[in-house]
Amino acid sequence: MSHKHLDIHARARIQRGVEKGESFAAIARDLGVATSTVSREVRTNRTWHVPKGKRWNLCAHRADCDRAGVCGGCGLARCRSCAKVRCWEVCGEFEERRCDLLSRAPFVCGGCHRAFNCGFRQALYSAADAQLSYQARLAASREGVRLRPEELESLVHTVRRYLRRGWSLEAIWAVMGDLMPVSERTMYSYIEAGLMGLANIDLPKKVRYKPRGRVRECRVPDGADRSFDMFSELPAKTRARAVQMDTVIGRARDFKCILTLHVPSCELQLMVLLDEHSCSAVVGALDWIESVVGAAEFARLFGVILTDRGVEFCDHEAIERSSLTKGRRCRLFYCDPMRADQKGSCERNHGLIRRVLPKGTSFEGLTPWDVATVCSHVNSYPRRSLGGRSPLAAAARLVPKRLLDELGIVHMRPDEVVLRPELLGGAGR
Repeated sequence: MSHKHLDIHARARIQRGVEKGESFAAIARDLGVATSTVSREVRTNRTWHVPKGKRWNLCAHRADCDRAGVCGGCGLARCRSCAKVRCWEVCGEFEERRCDLLSRAPFVCGGCHRAFNCGFRQALYSAADAQLSYQARLAASREGVRLRPEELESLVHTVRRYLRRGWSLEAIWAVMGDLMPVSERTMYSYIEAGLMGLANIDLPKKVRYKPRGRVRECRVPDGADRSFDMFSELPAKTRARAVQMDTVIGRARDFKCILTLHVPSCELQLMVLLDEHSCSAVVGALDWIESVVGAAEFARLFGVILTDRGVEFCDHEAIERSSLTKGRRCRLFYCDPMRADQKGSCERNHGLIRRVLPKGTSFEGLTPWDVATVCSHVNSYPRRSLGGRSPLAAAARLVPKRLLDELGIVHMRPDEVVLRPELLGGAGR
């Protein structure tokens, strides 16, 4: 147990040894620790008890005390003879006497022959009580802020600067964790405590979480050959390469929407602005992508697509049919109804888009340049799952550069990434 904290089992062994009268050295050899460790443990975590009974009086002046009426005057000649109240508990001149034997090993009353009639406060060692005392001290030692004022001020200044850009603590620590004086989890605790003006409202998502609802029963989807069950039967490597497709909409009356194609392996999410929220617009966008990269490259990148049952994805035959070869360019699978979690990686990435385009924002004023700007910043945002790299850096060898160029996507430096509505200067409002 060298260099490790004592646990409840070690403390139970110490308790048994003390009760049997073993030396601290023998107990320490059995546990593999230093003798001073056992000695300190017993002395620090021993508990004090006063057995019930009339003969127990801890006052050093009990033998020659003649005081009467200390608690209000009950008529007794001397308070020390009272059988109802312990006089030393109410007397202002009480002075406790301690047993000299408790100042040296074994520091407890376990093997003392005078333990039943000595008249002193007794010291005992209990493994359960010692464990509780240790845990309380350990928790107290980790409370508060363990930083110098200048370190704390610098930390808060850095975190606040990136929070204003729409970054999360996870992204901040993924990029600059080695430079931070505390861990990400500790910073969450500081914000929870309202440290130097920071609060949960400053975090991008924390105050927006809602309680999880009950999962509804899903009926068997139409077209069993494109159901999620069939998707689950595909080889693991094929499922890992599957692209998750969805749309992000603005206000209910808007025509425009954003088609997203998410590549989970590198967290890259491509975005295409659609002029209308319809299946024909989705098919047209996929045809355009195929014309840019070619039929073979499209099949490699988007050979398997997983999407939801939105009306814009209803024409599976048109989505799967190639515009160049007239054959099948991909295989389309549908999630179960009310199961957005089956393409959860795509849904989580939509949260980054919503930081720039919150719900209720109109998309009618958006331009392809606006969508390209949002896409560039979202895909340049560092991810912990990628070891602090951005999706664009992780996808450098996976996605053809000509496709990124046609979409207007550029790689931003981490300190240039902004995920706030101010990124578009109010565009799309």
